[in-house]
Amino acid sequence: FLINWHSQTESRHWLMRAKDNLRYEIIKQHSKHDAHIRMPISPRAKKLNPLLGEYWEARLIEIEHLGKTRRYITSLMDSKAYPLKEVAMLYVQRWEIEMCYREIKSDLQDSQTLRSKQPDL
Repeated sequence: FLINWHSQTESRHWLMRAKDNLRYEIIKQHSKHDAHIRMPISPRAKKLNPLLGEYWEARLIEIEHLGKTRRYITSLMDSKAYPLKEVAMLYVQRWEIEMCYREIKSDLQDSQTLRSKQPDL
């Protein structure tokens, strides 16, 4: 999905947390915590789109936030135009917004959080 979405135009980018078990190899090291990486395309993705090839590329950045190391991958490849701390802080800001939405949603439900997988319930 990300490969196809990003390739449609130069103005589309993505930023997401990197999984702990992310498999990759470093193509170019921009700094100690900033690298251009190559990751294998999953067999499932290849089955859905045989034109994808064997690998896809992204940028891996690592920051320390609130005492924890956080890793992100992004399509914003230019480390000079998009410094790693600024890109990482975009994700932190986005996450704070998501948590605010969650809190608003919880408040609107008047603390009566009822959930079910069945619509009637």
